[in-house]
Amino acid sequence: MPIFRARISGPGTAGDIWVTTLHVRSSQQLSSVASALGTFVGAFCGSGLSAMWSTETECNLLVTDELSPTTGRNTAQHRQTLSIKGTGTGNALSPRTAVVMGLRTALPTRAGRGRMYWPAPDDSHLTTTGLLASTDAQSLATDMSSALSSLSAVATPVIFHRGDLTSTDVTEVTVGQVLGDQRRRTNKVSANYQTSDL
Repeated sequence: MPIFRARISGPGTAGDIWVTTLHVRSSQQLSSVASALGTFVGAFCGSGLSAMWSTETECNLLVTDELSPTTGRNTAQHRQTLSIKGTGTGNALSPRTAVVMGLRTALPTRAGRGRMYWPAPDDSHLTTTGLLASTDAQSLATDMSSALSSLSAVATPVIFHRGDLTSTDVTEVTVGQVLGDQRRRTNKVSANYQTSDL
């Protein structure tokens, strides 16, 4: 059954671009899978997550690739413009900071785990020690699980194994309270230096 790769992205808080990826398996055509993925992104980002984002964070593009079953490379592509903006009231965190969303399968090894790195919420969702509030982490896990379950009617979320071009179904979502770090998200941000003479 064909594998599809969804790349969800948007501008961050400092001129950076954030990207997160999800693989799905489906017997349906690219257009149908892309439409279902658009609904998935709207359901997850457009509700709880965007309310946690600062107003500088946005989700504005979904690119869905159909992957070759023999090479794993994209053979067809669908692009969809989105407009989901943050509505949070707190201050933005560093563009490198991310919510780490774990995708787990029945496989007990590292091959059975995947991650999605979503833009971090504003600082009003952090504890005094800098962790993501447990209630917000639980809310995000529940929202993602619900959105993935709905997506499964058209396309099954999977962990894609590039080595042998196979996949394993996702069965659980985890959200860590420790925020992750994505250095590549600042590769488009100009390095501004302050100096001090000796």
